[in-house]
Amino acid sequence: MHRLLVCPPVILALLGLQGCDNDCSYLEQCDGDTLLVCGQGPDQMFHREEHETDCTAMLVDGTCVELDNQEATCASEPLVECAPQDFEPRCEGDLLMGCQGVWYTEPVDYPTGYEAAVDCSADGRSCVEDAEGARCA
Repeated sequence: MHRLLVCPPVILALLGLQGCDNDCSYLEQCDGDTLLVCGQGPDQMFHREEHETDCTAMLVDGTCVELDNQEATCASEPLVECAPQDFEPRCEGDLLMGCQGVWYTEPVDYPTGYEAAVDCSADGRSCVEDAEGARCA
């Protein structure tokens, strides 16, 4: 009987710690053209904070796209599907084309990524392709 009296308070205390002082409870989601990520960093249980990325500032014609109920990413419009694990970055003029998304270990029935264009000329660089691949230089 003594064990039953001790365990419920301990269990309630542990349940009370779950989600302690968190600003958010999701993984990734979109708010318009803003990517919201909850809980980046080493501590994923306590003091989770929301981090915002403005997709329009990050990419040419940037927007936020939700891939599934837990994952979201920034992509360029018009949306062009791609598979991050198979995509080879390339240059289109001074635009560096990449694939933003998630690598899934099992096949899924929805897009895993979308093309993303970075304007290399925005900071005085050019897009180059050579033996090392495509990049802003």
